[in-house]
Amino acid sequence: MPARDARAWTVLLRGYAQLGHVHHTWRLFATCPSLDAVTWNVAIGALASSGLLVEAVELFYGMLCVGENPSEATYAAAISACVHLGLVEESQRQFRSMVLDLGRAPNVKLYSSMADLLGRAGEVAASKELVESMPFASDAVVEGAMLGACKIHGDHYG
Repeated sequence: MPARDARAWTVLLRGYAQLGHVHHTWRLFATCPSLDAVTWNVAIGALASSGLLVEAVELFYGMLCVGENPSEATYAAAISACVHLGLVEESQRQFRSMVLDLGRAPNVKLYSSMADLLGRAGEVAASKELVESMPFASDAVVEGAMLGACKIHGDHYG
């Protein structure tokens, strides 16, 4: 399929996703004659943002199974879905995979999501360790996640 045709399918997918028509997005994705990384990202993001978190994670693994390389946006959607599902170990695995297997550096938003997840799960020390290992300065969102975790679990940060 010519590249412009793949882009047209992806534009349609994105349009349905942005309108909240996840079932139309899914049907269109399932019939798309050619899938590229952007097409996968749109479908995974649409599922995750629509609350179909398990389906988003499953589609992420489907993407890996067919040999498509996830982008930072793909990992962000998949990790976010795992965070919202409370899947601590799975989120950590995906986070490590992004760093180790694919050599992709997470951004501050992904670090924040992971710190929040670990903190909510009661793993305040692991959350603090993760924040301290970030290759950049933390921001208000990261600090807020840490402070929230400390408040919930009666721990202290500092």
